[in-house]
Amino acid sequence: GYVTNFQDGTAVTLNDDGNFFTNTVAGAIWWQNNATGVSTSALLNRGVHGFGTEQEISVFYGAIGYTMIDNRLRIGLDYVWGNNEVTRGGTTTWDRDFQEITPRISWKHNKQLTISGYYAYLMTDADNIGLTEDEDRARARIEVKYSF
Repeated sequence: GYVTNFQDGTAVTLNDDGNFFTNTVAGAIWWQNNATGVSTSALLNRGVHGFGTEQEISVFYGAIGYTMIDNRLRIGLDYVWGNNEVTRGGTTTWDRDFQEITPRISWKHNKQLTISGYYAYLMTDADNIGLTEDEDRARARIEVKYSF
């Protein structure tokens, strides 16, 4: 898929299933993260930057997966690459490239019980505008879901 913005306040996403930023499509931690600066929140210090500021976002993402053992075991891999650039008055104030790699696994034990997890690794590359540094972030998550 692909995410971009072409006008202030407008974002466009192109993908093959109609979802909007679910964990199964676009990685796990790049969205709404201070390391990437990508957000649509008006209440945080990223995303909506105010009058005279423009933000350009370009994000490519993909996910592959394979199900085996009577459709009970699923393994997958998500990949995200993006760039977030913020300009104010024609001067770039923030420019960050980022990549996220997220392997996933899930096991459907029976009709009610599913165990799933992922390990997301986010790498950022700052261009040293404003003396920001490159960052690496990781998150592991395990979920045990019982449906009644």
